[in-house]
Amino acid sequence: MGGAAGRTMGRAMGGAAGRTMGRDRRVGWTLMGAVLVVALVIGSLSSGPTPSNDERLRELSASLKCPQCAGQSVAESEAPIAVAMRDKIGEMVGAGRSDAEIRGYFVESYGDVILLSPPATGFGILVWVVPVLGLVAGSVGLWFILRRRRPPSDAAANRRHDKHEHSV
Repeated sequence: MGGAAGRTMGRAMGGAAGRTMGRDRRVGWTLMGAVLVVALVIGSLSSGPTPSNDERLRELSASLKCPQCAGQSVAESEAPIAVAMRDKIGEMVGAGRSDAEIRGYFVESYGDVILLSPPATGFGILVWVVPVLGLVAGSVGLWFILRRRRPPSDAAANRRHDKHEHSV
């Protein structure tokens, strides 16, 4: 409620309605955030059907950098080294090696720089953590800014109004 009707109701209820509505709003936002987090966790944990060997070959090739080409994956590059790497990945997939074992083989040969996605350990974890921390810090900052811009409560408005009447 805004305007005179909201101020009148706030006076009649002693400002309790405004406090209750604010608390209800916070509870609603908190619940909505919790539902979002749960949905994201469930979505990330669900596993689909087992990929075929060809799909695994494509996914693994797309996750490794071509050592000769700047900014291209092994899947995109036609450089001789990329073709040899795809052949090796195909052999390893056919031999029943896991994706982690295949990536580990190439990391052992070329180092972590061969991975298009940095590992989530050691210094590489910063690539994953810093954006999340930035998002959290930005959200908290926005919350503080919006909280300051909130119109004053009815009780504060009434005190200012009463003070103004006494000074006139």
